[in-house]
Amino acid sequence: MRSATLLCLLLLPAFSAAHSTDLQVGDLALTMLNADSPDSFAFVLLTDLSGTTTLHFTDNGWDPANDAWLNTSEGVLTWTYTGLLPFGTEVHVDAQAGTASQGSLSKAGSFNVSSAGDVLLAYTGLSEAPSFIYGMNIQGGGWPVAPAVSSTASGLPAVLTDGDTALGVTAHADNWQYGCTLTNAEAATLRAAIADEANWSAHNTTPYDAPGCGLLPVELVVFEAFADGPHVWLRWETAAETNNAGFEVQHVLTEIAAGAWHTITFVEGHGTTLKAQRYTQVVPSLAPGRYRFRLKQTDFDGTHAYSPEVEVAVDGAGGLHLAPPYPNPFSGQTTLTFTVPQAMPVNLSLYDLLGRRARVLYHGDVPSGPHTVHVDARTLAGGVYLARLETPMGSTTQRLVLLR
Repeated sequence: MRSATLLCLLLLPAFSAAHSTDLQVGDLALTMLNADSPDSFAFVLLTDLSGTTTLHFTDNGWDPANDAWLNTSEGVLTWTYTGLLPFGTEVHVDAQAGTASQGSLSKAGSFNVSSAGDVLLAYTGLSEAPSFIYGMNIQGGGWPVAPAVSSTASGLPAVLTDGDTALGVTAHADNWQYGCTLTNAEAATLRAAIADEANWSAHNTTPYDAPGCGLLPVELVVFEAFADGPHVWLRWETAAETNNAGFEVQHVLTEIAAGAWHTITFVEGHGTTLKAQRYTQVVPSLAPGRYRFRLKQTDFDGTHAYSPEVEVAVDGAGGLHLAPPYPNPFSGQTTLTFTVPQAMPVNLSLYDLLGRRARVLYHGDVPSGPHTVHVDARTLAGGVYLARLETPMGSTTQRLVLLR
């Protein structure tokens, strides 16, 4: 799935708005820079992103001798992404249209990469005190020795290293593209390959398309797990899939530093589809301990990639539990999951806020372990409802919001 169109979305629970990824030097690398219209560039992530991440790109030049911008008349693009993107995701930015292949883009000032030679610097924080992440200079002659004299002859910020976290080409050209010489390696090795001019192509009149060097064909927004007694629930969602054969669900005990990953099961994908798909998988009856989980996504051609890992603690103490519904709020259907420690009769019903039973969702005997009930509420009036699980051991309740 080299087209990188598989997108996963949050299932349970949501990241809070305050959670973010603090990017550090070298956490991304540029893989394309076009000065001919349309001005555009691409970068590949060399770390996982989660929560809300904000990143700035500018063609303002930098004077390392004075630790300051050479001028502030050039533009700044601000890229924002909320959710999770894994190591290896390639993002394509059209600076003229103000769009990005993932996330959102805003523009301030007259961002315009000059075909006479220019610089692109990525940074976080305020422009008055930028924290540089990566840089590329297409002026030719590498990075000028101080003093830098203009925005198109930018100096190299002191925290960046040419040949690692920056690339200053020796021969000027308008448009540059990394040749995907290396795409499957650790961050340090990849940075070195990407920052080697010998691995790039250049053209003076025709801009390039994004090179498609994404290491992972899966763009995860969130993949999460939660423990329910001795059981672990995994949930993920795709917004679109291309040639997706499916997912191996794998886990390993965290306490075993060099422990081998074990495949628990294989969950079939939906091939190629533009419709959102939801996946859930329960891993039952685990021994107490801390476990790491990951998904191994595989294309029909055998190409595979791994999701970021999630960790969860299992205490082994089974009990009565009714998990929060997902999605919630909802407009048509939602899912409730409950767990019982032993075989017993249960009653799961939906009540309105006046205490009137609106619907019996399940009534009968169930074996021990987790159980899933799908709620079709299309015939119910909108409003707040309570799902109540009643058993001989006691009862528990979850709140649902039905939108109309």
